[in-house]
Amino acid sequence: MAILALKERKKTIKNVEEISINRLLPNPYTSRKSCNRKELLELAKSIGEVGVLQPVLVRKKDSDNFQIIAGERRVKASRIAGLKEVPCIVLGVTDRRSALFSVTENLQRSDVGIFEEAEGVKNMCQLYGMTEEDCAVKLGIPKEEVKNKMALLKLGKTERELCGEMELSAEISASLGKISDKKLRAEAFERLAKGELEGERVSEIGEIVKEQSRKIMKNSAVLGNKTLFFKTINRAVEILNGAGGEAKIEKISSENETVLLISVKN
Repeated sequence: MAILALKERKKTIKNVEEISINRLLPNPYTSRKSCNRKELLELAKSIGEVGVLQPVLVRKKDSDNFQIIAGERRVKASRIAGLKEVPCIVLGVTDRRSALFSVTENLQRSDVGIFEEAEGVKNMCQLYGMTEEDCAVKLGIPKEEVKNKMALLKLGKTERELCGEMELSAEISASLGKISDKKLRAEAFERLAKGELEGERVSEIGEIVKEQSRKIMKNSAVLGNKTLFFKTINRAVEILNGAGGEAKIEKISSENETVLLISVKN
């Protein structure tokens, strides 16, 4: 069945070559570092049954080998399926064009992680020596989207894992990346996990913490005045007793109030 699928494809697609899978080299510019094992096995099963329906894009690397531009996941699945050759379209492109193809393909896929996508955009910007604005024009995406992708890369490995575990959106994750203060960032993560912070308010975490700190200081000031009051009463009783009087004070505290019972002997 796989052979029939290959024959039918060759009739409809021009410039497709069957290239030995051992002659295909990975793309150093790809941002995709890992594949979901279960999905990869499912793709391998499909390829084993009907073949590779979408040719892999490659470019000539040297006299014997080709470098993958787009389709590394298909090549990995083909290896698992036991294929010796895979259908390829050979493009005459430079390193820069190869990087652009790779990043653009990832941007169009739904199964590529947000951090892998961001790494790819960053690599392309560096390769071309482009600003974020230039990169946005080159990729045909909004400038703010490129800025958000760059913000994602400011998150450390553990923080990226947390974003995945908490199933945070790319927008919320980018907002976290824009928080330069690591303590405030950790605070935001903690509050998001507890459901104490709405995603759209992540960027306001600094002001939120400041406001709560002001409330704590205000409460502390009130508590300090109460403490001074109790000390004053205690001191008054001590002075009375020191002058020959007999007085005692009893404090009864409940959840909502504190009752002072002062008794003085006639």
